[in-house]
Amino acid sequence: MINIPHKKPIRFVNEVLSLDDSCAMVSVSFFKPPTLAMICEAAAQSSGAFAKKQTLGYLLSIRDALLLAEPQSLHYNVDINLTASFDNLLEYSFRLLADGIVYAQGSIIIKVL
Repeated sequence: MINIPHKKPIRFVNEVLSLDDSCAMVSVSFFKPPTLAMICEAAAQSSGAFAKKQTLGYLLSIRDALLLAEPQSLHYNVDINLTASFDNLLEYSFRLLADGIVYAQGSIIIKVL
């Protein structure tokens, strides 16, 4: 379980499917077919899979976010990778996946307190 303060319907993450030092796969669900903004928020929530202790994180930046296919389903996986870190700033790349199709991709920066 990812420890974030969000509650349904804004909590999109369900569970961590796999995790290593710089890569995670997280299952996510939406209450309607997701917009790009909802997908980016789900990626930010998915970054919580890397937290070693309870901490707060804030989404500071979204970069190169692209909707590659129109989402129709409510259930996906987020493939998220830690690409850079500097002190309490963490950069991640992400992809929204289902059935071998990449629906969206981009990068986010999270500030951890």
